[in-house]
Amino acid sequence: MSRLTLRDKIADCRCRGEILPMKGHLRLELEDIRDGKKIVTESDNLVTKAVQSIFDHNYSGLARYDALQPLKSLYSGVFAFQNQQTENANNWQLDNDLVNPLVAHAGDQANNTGSTLRGSPVSNEWIESDNSISMSWLWDNTQGNGHIESCSLVPATLGNMGTKPFNDEFNPLSVFGNDVSMNNQWSEAISKEYPMSISDDGKTSRSVWIDGTTFKEYEVRHDYFAFGIMRGSRDWQEVAVRTETIRGGDNRIVFDDDDYYYIARAYYNNQTSKYGLYIDKVNKSTFVVTQADCEFPTTITLFTGTINPYKNGNFRIFAFDGTYLYFPNGTGNAFAKLNISDVDDSIILDGEVTIEKTNASETNFQMMTPLAINTGLILGGNYLINGNKTYPIRHVRGIGGADSYLAGQHWLWLVRKGASVYGNAKETYGSSSSQWAGQSNVLCQMFKSSVVNLAEAKDKGTSQTMRIVYTLTEQTT
Repeated sequence: MSRLTLRDKIADCRCRGEILPMKGHLRLELEDIRDGKKIVTESDNLVTKAVQSIFDHNYSGLARYDALQPLKSLYSGVFAFQNQQTENANNWQLDNDLVNPLVAHAGDQANNTGSTLRGSPVSNEWIESDNSISMSWLWDNTQGNGHIESCSLVPATLGNMGTKPFNDEFNPLSVFGNDVSMNNQWSEAISKEYPMSISDDGKTSRSVWIDGTTFKEYEVRHDYFAFGIMRGSRDWQEVAVRTETIRGGDNRIVFDDDDYYYIARAYYNNQTSKYGLYIDKVNKSTFVVTQADCEFPTTITLFTGTINPYKNGNFRIFAFDGTYLYFPNGTGNAFAKLNISDVDDSIILDGEVTIEKTNASETNFQMMTPLAINTGLILGGNYLINGNKTYPIRHVRGIGGADSYLAGQHWLWLVRKGASVYGNAKETYGSSSSQWAGQSNVLCQMFKSSVVNLAEAKDKGTSQTMRIVYTLTEQTT
C-alpha cells in the first residue's frame, strides 16, 4: 500500500476533526541580475491557528470541509512585510499598511498584470513528499522591491490579490457548506434570524430593530457552532428582548462595538459649514441611551442623501473597526474615515469606489455587511480599505443564496468569529411572500497562515530578483 502524502494526511485528519501539526521553513534568496551574486536567509517557524479556528466553527452543522480541499490552498500564497511580526501561533490577523506595509505578495496564479508588488509561482518547483510540501515564488527585478523583515504564508486567493489589489479580479470570500430555504418577507420576526453578533459559546446571537423612535435588541437561541438535541439548523428561539427610546429621523445607520450600539445620522450645519453625525449610544450592559453627537473639520464632507433603512437598522451597512467609522463622503464615491471620539483624527480616504447605500449595484451582486478584519483593514462587498486608501475588488456574489440569481435584491449578513465567518443571505422578489434565504459557512481568506521573521532584514532593489521557497513539514515531535 502506498504511503500517504502530507496533503492526504491533512485531509484524513480533517475527517476526524483534527488539524495536522506542521512547521514551516523559509528560504529567501536575492540574486543580482548583473553578476549573479546571491544573498540567502533561512528561518524556521510554526504555522498560525487561523485554519484551526475555521474548523472549530461549523455553523449550523452545514460545513462541507471537502470543499476546502486541497487544504494546501489555505497555505499557497505568501506575503513579505516591511516590519517584523510577533512570532506566535495566535498572530494570524493581518495588519493594515500603516502598521506593517506589504512589500511583496504572490499566490498560485502567475502575475499577468502590471502590479509591481506581485510575483508568480514557480510551478515546477512545487514539490510534495510524504511529509512535506515545498512551494516557490519568484519576483523579477521590477517587482517586490523594498525593505523586508518578515514573511507569512496566506491563502492562495489572498496571495494573488494582496491587501493593495492591483485590479478587481479577486474576492477572498467563498462558501464551503450552506442551506437554501424559503422564508417570508422581511419583518421584525424574520430579523431575529439575521445576527449582528454571535456569542462566544456559539449558542445565541443578538439582532436589532428600529421602528421610529423605538430601538430593540433581540437575543435568540440558535445552534451556531454548539449543538443540542432540541433545535434544527433553521430553528431560532427568542430568549429576551430589550427596548429603549432613541431619536428619530431618516437615513439612520447602526454600528456597534463590544460595549455600545451606535445609531447615527449624518447632517450638515449651515451655521458652522461643517458636517456631523447625530449619534445615540445604547449601552449593551445597561441599555441606557446617551447622545454622542460630533462635528468634523471643514475638510470632511458626508453623504446626506438616501440610505435605505429597509432592514430596520439590523443590516450593518458601513464598517466600524472600534476606532473609525467608514462613512461615504459628500459625493458618495469615497469613504470618510471618522474617529467619533476624536473628530480631528478624521480624513477622506484616497481611492474611489461604488459605495452601495440602498441596494446592490447590479442584480447578481450581493449587498454585504462589511467585515473589520483589523483596525484600518476593512473588507466590503466590492472594496478593500487598507490604511488610508480604498481599493476596488471583485463584487461578492453567490454566498448562501439561490443558484438562479433571479431576485431583485440580494443581502448578505456576515459575522466573524476568529478566522471563521458565518453568513446568512436573503433574496427578495418584489411583493412575493416567499423569498430565498440561506445560511453559510463562509471562507474568508483574510488571514496569515504562518509568521516568520527573517534572521537578517533584506533590501530588494531593482538590480535583483527574489525567490521565496517555503516548506511545510509534518511535525512529529
